[in-house]
Amino acid sequence: MARTERNARIVVRRPLSERVNELVLEIEGPAPFRWRAGQYVTLHPEGGVGAHEGPLAYSIASAWDGAQPPRLALAVGPGSGADVLAPLGEGAELAVDGPFGAFTLPDAPGALLVGAGTGVAPLRAHAGEWLARPGAGPVTLVAGARTQGDLLWHDEFTELARRDARFVYVPVLSQAPGDWSGRTGYVQAHLADLVARLPAGFLARLCGAKPMVVECLSAFRSLGVAEERLEAESY
Repeated sequence: MARTERNARIVVRRPLSERVNELVLEIEGPAPFRWRAGQYVTLHPEGGVGAHEGPLAYSIASAWDGAQPPRLALAVGPGSGADVLAPLGEGAELAVDGPFGAFTLPDAPGALLVGAGTGVAPLRAHAGEWLARPGAGPVTLVAGARTQGDLLWHDEFTELARRDARFVYVPVLSQAPGDWSGRTGYVQAHLADLVARLPAGFLARLCGAKPMVVECLSAFRSLGVAEERLEAESY
């Protein structure tokens, strides 16, 4: 199999929360380099990944916008990958391979995106790609986190919901402070209400820790959502 790695440069590194950083990579090499929302890339830092087996895989957290050179965002949370990437700041270079995966979102009357933690990353790309489609229907993003400080891209999603009536943002906190006026508990407890607000035939995409994904899938099935309308990724 031919090698498909490209060189990439980190052009932005910024904290999204205390535990998660956003990396924006500018991809070098000849056009085209494009991806579908829901796909992922693998990173190959110079010198390898030490004791870690294989490359570092991250969901792409931004929709392809046609810009050249292309830039894509990643959310790097706690774990071995964060340790390997910690020394790399803006200007650092590394090899990128991909895109890979088929966790995509085709056209439908509406969409419900459900994620928690860094599982929101591919859903951010889904929302951006969906809203760029002519005539796109409503899309709801449910983002679960422990505290407000753990909500990734919270201000961005809040502003997007203010500007675009097709997009509904539903943050849910499991450890909400007393002054939190939004939804609390776990995301699966809110699905029945949100499903009722979407048009028939909507598609659902879920991403996050396996226990959350399993419980959400069970909730969707109990609500009568057909299997062919559900897709999930877990870690």
